[in-house]
Amino acid sequence: MLAAAYLGMSWFQGALTAASRAITLAPSDDWPYRLASTAYRHLGNIRAAVDAASEACKLAPHEWRAYISLAQAQLATEIDFDAAERAAATALRLAPLEPEAHFTAGHISYTRESWKAARAHLERALSLDPTHSGALNELGLIRLHRGDHPRAAWHFIRAVRSAPDVSTYARNVEVAIRRAMALTLQAAYFASMVLLLLTIAMNAPRRTVGIA
Repeated sequence: MLAAAYLGMSWFQGALTAASRAITLAPSDDWPYRLASTAYRHLGNIRAAVDAASEACKLAPHEWRAYISLAQAQLATEIDFDAAERAAATALRLAPLEPEAHFTAGHISYTRESWKAARAHLERALSLDPTHSGALNELGLIRLHRGDHPRAAWHFIRAVRSAPDVSTYARNVEVAIRRAMALTLQAAYFASMVLLLLTIAMNAPRRTVGIA
């Protein structure tokens, strides 16, 4: 519980220390290994994160959260995306109604730029939990990538409402709105230039061409 609290406070070294102590006291419990994996991942020790998550999967092969930890650790390697997808697929098979499982699968697809698969997983996560801030944010990023800035901003604003303490969501709102305004100004400038040219053309003196 102390390790989980430290993770919530983003004190990852403290979380790792507490999780390591929990592993010593309960070496057959998968939860401390999952907590340790998360702490290792945030501390940048990705190999240790993968090892801890793998041990959690061995101890609790029917626990979907263990495979989520493994998928997140494998994804952090930025090498073995296939292994991350397999772990996420196992989590989905074990817990098809858990929004976090669908979000993790969607996040992996997003990282691999598989936009259609990412949208399907993220929208499924939202159907199970309409306030899932991570899914809202990543759907906004997909919209932003496609140039749909107003709908991207709408997703980001909903993400901020769900998790107001996450500063990244607020920054994404600013980016989407700024891009939408830039496009609007460009369109207005183009329209004004077209109108000006048409006005000049209509008011230009007309010449009569005679036949000699």
